[in-house]
Amino acid sequence: MQVLSSGVAISGLVLVVDDQVRNLQMVTNLLTHRGFEVITASGGREALNCLATKIPDLILLDVIMPEMDGFEVCRQIKSNRATSHVPVVFLSGSADQSSIVRGFETGGVDYIAKPFNKAELLARVLTHVQLVQAQRRHEAHLMEHNRTLGMIAEEWHQPLQHIALLTKKIAGLHRPGETSLAMEANAQVESMLTSVERFLHKQSREQAGLHDSSANTEQITSNLETLAGRWYLTAKRKCVDMRITSPSQEPLVAASPFAVRQIVDALLSNAIHHTPRDGMIQVTINRNNGQVLFQVEDNGAGFPDDYLKEPFHPYVRGQDQSDAAALGLGLAAAKRTADRIGATFSISNSTQGGALATVSFPLPAALVSFADPALAGAGA
Repeated sequence: MQVLSSGVAISGLVLVVDDQVRNLQMVTNLLTHRGFEVITASGGREALNCLATKIPDLILLDVIMPEMDGFEVCRQIKSNRATSHVPVVFLSGSADQSSIVRGFETGGVDYIAKPFNKAELLARVLTHVQLVQAQRRHEAHLMEHNRTLGMIAEEWHQPLQHIALLTKKIAGLHRPGETSLAMEANAQVESMLTSVERFLHKQSREQAGLHDSSANTEQITSNLETLAGRWYLTAKRKCVDMRITSPSQEPLVAASPFAVRQIVDALLSNAIHHTPRDGMIQVTINRNNGQVLFQVEDNGAGFPDDYLKEPFHPYVRGQDQSDAAALGLGLAAAKRTADRIGATFSISNSTQGGALATVSFPLPAALVSFADPALAGAGA
């Protein structure tokens, strides 16, 4: 391990690729003496095989080698997503300007001429490894920062949804055209809620590997059966039998994972809360006419008639008046989310008397024209 004058310890893994055994030995001895771990390869194919099992912090790559030159090796390294981030320093006995330019064009970050000046070689390796490690520390800091922000945003999201619904209801009690403090409060809360949801959508996309920020890029998510299955133990604790029926090849939906999870959680939380002990909840997932249908049906008391007359009202309570929780608060928030992502959300009472909630999520456009005939028309 090398300790710099600043007191910072430097170590790392370096892959040295050269067809000359003497060069490999000299560079290996120099770097290991300074605390680096070194792996070697005597050719391009061997180097690529090494990278398949171990990713180094830096690659020292000879240019002129039999079978595959360094430029081609570098091109393959940079075209591989797993290794494209690894810096490549070219080693060459030629100081020809066109060769140097070609090295940078293929993805190299530096160029060291042979015969080696040991002090220069070590200084270049130390510099590039320091940069790699600084980048890793920066990325780790950003990940921790975003994780903390995500936890805060998740904590704020549901209360802000509830406040937005309540202030909107209070503002609606005033005459048309009349301004009020409730209207102003609602506008401010809606703005805050939009900011929080935008952040959570972005974080959800990144966690799903969807880094393209283009507005035209569809956010293909979410295994609905997995999201519903997260509520299985909650239902079990209440002695409620929860059953999930879905196609063997479940269709994806075109919406952010965060939004889909918010809707699924609201529907199942409400169903479990209002289903009596030893009751049953049936979750059904189907595909029909370019839509993915997600239905939750329970055998509880069903929705009150006054609630169905004004659905998604945040103040209506369940038929059991001792229940202090507002029936419509979570469903109203889910309806708001569904409207925003272009899904349709409806509620009714089933023929058996229980509650029935249905959400139709859009399929990704690329999949609509390739609908599985066995699933088409299978929705409720």
